[in-house]
Amino acid sequence: MESFTITEEVVGFGKGEAQCIRVCGYLDAGNIQQFEVRINEVVGDAAKNIIVDLEELEYINSAGIGVLLNAWSHLSQIEGSLQIANMPVSIRRIFDVLGFSKVITIADSLEAALANLDSGSVKSGS
Repeated sequence: MESFTITEEVVGFGKGEAQCIRVCGYLDAGNIQQFEVRINEVVGDAAKNIIVDLEELEYINSAGIGVLLNAWSHLSQIEGSLQIANMPVSIRRIFDVLGFSKVITIADSLEAALANLDSGSVKSGS
């Protein structure tokens, strides 16, 4: 089995504060449930703004993309936000082809994602 880790921390402050979830390794059928549970816990803990940092993610399957879309949808309904930071080019191509990069804000860095929160330039479901 390929390695997979999830870590989280609060980043930023004030209006630009967010829960940052870092996902590393291979996100596939063997660990999708762990990822889904963790994302749902963070959303359920009333985190209004979530940044998912994919800098060290090497692979994501369709179920993993579905988890991200479900979290984005839920957060959009409560006027929250989900952004993806540091998305590897290979994964970005998949998001672009499927049209997901048109609905979810993708930031080049964690700092850019925090700046999006400060400026209010995060895509929402409305």
